[in-house]
Amino acid sequence: MKIRADLTEKGASVTCAIAIPEKGISPKPINFLLDTGAAMTMLSEVEAIKLGIDYLSLPKSNKPIISMGGVVESHILDNVIFIIPTESGTQDFDLETVLISRFPKRKSTKRGTKDEIRLKALPNLFGRDFFKKYKMKIVVDFDKDEAYLEF
Repeated sequence: MKIRADLTEKGASVTCAIAIPEKGISPKPINFLLDTGAAMTMLSEVEAIKLGIDYLSLPKSNKPIISMGGVVESHILDNVIFIIPTESGTQDFDLETVLISRFPKRKSTKRGTKDEIRLKALPNLFGRDFFKKYKMKIVVDFDKDEAYLEF
């Protein structure tokens, strides 16, 4: 079975809906980059806020996440359901743990805090935990300008 991915200048991404029934969050569409360099699937602080998740009340991960923007803190969000369009309709994929990534507080500058400047660039990521759990292959064909997940 295949999940179509979009190819952009930022990479390959999939738009899906996520739901967190235990938090009373019904499905909302979100875009996730496919990142084989990320060990864990991550939801950005911005998306968590949009979803109404009080992520600061969630347990902190004991491991800092090293990203292209520097070290980010993460909070643990349990039992997330991803509702993803496939070639034969939508399918639910669940992950026991998703990290919510956020930059730690930094000093302000005249242009705003470094967090405010870089926060918009912090993406949502499907990581290796997702690909491994569902035995997925990422296929990218640059000649045809297409990408998909195969499972």
